[in-house]
Amino acid sequence: MLDDLSSGKYGEHASNLGGLIADDIAKSLPHAQAFIADPVVVDELDVGCLLRCDLERGLDIQRRFERVALVNKTIAPLRRAERFSHVLYGLIIITAVLVAERPHVESAADALGLLFGTALVLLLVHTYSAVMAVRLVAGHRLRAVGRRLVLRDNVPVAAAVVVPAVAFVLAAAEVVSLETAFRASIAFCVFALTVLGLLEARASGLGWPRSVASAAAAGGIGLLVVLVEANFE
Repeated sequence: MLDDLSSGKYGEHASNLGGLIADDIAKSLPHAQAFIADPVVVDELDVGCLLRCDLERGLDIQRRFERVALVNKTIAPLRRAERFSHVLYGLIIITAVLVAERPHVESAADALGLLFGTALVLLLVHTYSAVMAVRLVAGHRLRAVGRRLVLRDNVPVAAAVVVPAVAFVLAAAEVVSLETAFRASIAFCVFALTVLGLLEARASGLGWPRSVASAAAAGGIGLLVVLVEANFE
């Protein structure tokens, strides 16, 4: 173990010093033994299951699994926050598009095409820019797994079209009028921004007064988009 820690056989990390320091301390004390734990890296995979799969496939290999728990605990909230921001961004963009194109759309089919076209463009642009940014920082092309993760992280950008799309499907079926579908869709986007602002504030540990203020600010952004776009018509 000391040789592996000294040579960095399994990677260079500050935690490698723990075993070496413990060994030095134990040598300086009579009848002392050194024991170490590695809380930085934990194994959370079902090794037995994977080993059985390997044997069934005729593979005789030795697996070594590592997972940096502290890094995951740091990165996971950041990824959730990024997805949350994508939902907000999508709602704001869809709200702006609905208000701006409202006078020019003549049918529910046109509105649905506008919604899904906007969602597709948002998804492609965000995914492409994220992939290019990762490639620039990492210095190599993303593998298939990495591309799927980037795509999954950016899907929330397009999620804002779901409820408005339902409204325009009802308009196409002549259950509601086209104008009602537009009003309902815009109202939903503003309402969703308000609710998400409240949920984000509560999840951050804010009290109810500040959470309500945060929700009002998020909803106010949606209303501001509506007012600005309406003034340019």
